Amino acid sequence: MKKGQSTLEYLITYGWAILIIVTIAAVLWYFGVFNPSRWAGSSATGFTKFTVQDFALYTDGNFIIVMSSLNDKTIKLYNITATFDESNYTTNLTTFENWAPSQTKTISINMSSAGLNEIGQDYRIDVAISYMLGNLTHIDYGTIIGKVQ
Repeated sequence: MKKGQSTLEYLITYGWAILIIVTIAAVLWYFGVFNPSRWAGSSATGFTKFTVQDFALYTDGNFIIVMSSLNDKTIKLYNITATFDESNYTTNLTTFENWAPSQTKTISINMSSAGLNEIGQDYRIDVAISYMLGNLTHIDYGTIIGKVQ
């Protein structure tokens, strides 16, 4: 009889300990402690022919990217598309723009309909830069992660 009582007390003690641990974990999850975007900073990755020097997405939907070309020849830039939440937002380049090696350009994309209008809101935007080098068309892809400013 004594063995059954000690076993039951043992199980109840561990049961309460497990219940407390689960409750604490649930509270931490509720407050976003386990959300990686809360701890990760902003970044621009994946681009091979361009360097992103700075970027910002403002509450009015204006997405600004400052970048320079890593190509060793002058290219003709003709399209930049930003994709967020399966919607595409494209620059309105009416003519080809020459982009010399190491030249810095500031690119503005209107993303006002994306719904990113709260300061501190996280975003992940996939960017495709279409350009011509000689007579061939190329596309360079990258991802920009940050918070609305």
